Amino acid sequence: MSLMYRPRPNNRYGYTESFVMAPMTAGVDPPPLISNNPAVTNVVSTKELTAYPNYGNPSRNADILYTGNTGRWNFILPAFLTVPGRQRGQIVIRTVLDDHTNVPVNRYSARISINGFLVHNGAVALQHGTPVGGMFTNWRDLTFSINPRRNNTITIVNTSTAGPDDWIGLDWMQIRLSSR
Repeated sequence: MSLMYRPRPNNRYGYTESFVMAPMTAGVDPPPLISNNPAVTNVVSTKELTAYPNYGNPSRNADILYTGNTGRWNFILPAFLTVPGRQRGQIVIRTVLDDHTNVPVNRYSARISINGFLVHNGAVALQHGTPVGGMFTNWRDLTFSINPRRNNTITIVNTSTAGPDDWIGLDWMQIRLSSR
């Protein structure tokens, strides 16, 4: 037996040195050590919202929810993606306020329910869309944790105290799944 240097995995970022006693054969490299973290499956399913032209980015289309109105979207996932208890899930809603800069942003609010569970009720941390009258470039993500189902229902009520012609824009929605 002779002393042989062999790098050993320390963590996912590097190696630590160690020496082991192993038989050495002249001219033969030691067998490689392979280390992999377990595979993590991530799936993203996107619903592009397209009711109104002009504002969405990059599609130029978006849904608009006027003050006092309710919107409901169904997000159906393929059965093979929904294994109860095996995934963590998030719903991400890409949103922005209208471009009515004369209306204070603190007058905008929403009540959001996902699969019948209230996830948000109150002011929305959003800004008015810019540039005014064009394809908005300042969309923001609202992200909520969910227990994913095959059929997911997102209900948004625009509870703003703004005027009847003021609105909240919705560019797209995503369900993001990752294995536990």
